Amino acid sequence: MAKDRESKKCAKPGCRAWAMRGEELCYAHLRKRGLYRRFFTDEEVQEIEEVASSNELTLDDVIEVLKVLIGRVVDREEDSSKALPLVERGVRSLVSALKARRALSGEAADGLAAAFAQALDELSTELGIEL
Repeated sequence: MAKDRESKKCAKPGCRAWAMRGEELCYAHLRKRGLYRRFFTDEEVQEIEEVASSNELTLDDVIEVLKVLIGRVVDREEDSSKALPLVERGVRSLVSALKARRALSGEAADGLAAAFAQALDELSTELGIEL
């Protein structure tokens, strides 16, 4: 372990592993929280998990969470080579959710391009960037 950086134990009670750099938890406990754990506070993660486990999470909720996640990745990641794959995964998930919402609403599939364009416009507005 390098002496020039601070090391700390995982914050999970009973865990003896070292926390990941810049995090409170070790790799195993971070992984259990999933990708979104890096971009949401512990309170937000807990609220999402509670809503998801109660089967009250709607497709519109998922779409909103994805928009927030994409925005936070763009805001947080200084290195675009790290941000791009995460944003790509987020946009793919967003497109899938929009497709599902469109299919469930009974609208014609030929309007999917318009829905995607609208989602990107909303995301662009929220982030204050031109896509």
